[in-house]
Amino acid sequence: MVNWSLAGALPGCDGSLTVTSKRRKVKILGLGLDNDDGHVRVTRSENFYLLGGSEETHKGMQEKCIKFDEELRTRGKELASLERHEFLDLAAQCDMNVLDAIGDRRGDDK
Repeated sequence: MVNWSLAGALPGCDGSLTVTSKRRKVKILGLGLDNDDGHVRVTRSENFYLLGGSEETHKGMQEKCIKFDEELRTRGKELASLERHEFLDLAAQCDMNVLDAIGDRRGDDK
């Protein structure tokens, strides 16, 4: 199972994914939880931190991140400038299982 979360959805982040502090960097955190071979897998990019998972899961997360980044560039946008609904739509388009901490906290479905 892979869980995606908005690293910017922690304190200091408003509902538009824009960090409200002086540090205006937003990252998406991808966690793979099915690793049983003892390898520690970590991938970093401008928009993502990917941690863990089996070789197959980690590769799948990387592919989804590449697709997400390509679509972001096609739209001429940056991750930090996306509205919440834009992020959720794009993540769904890339088949990401998103943990929406902002929506969960407010009791929203979407």
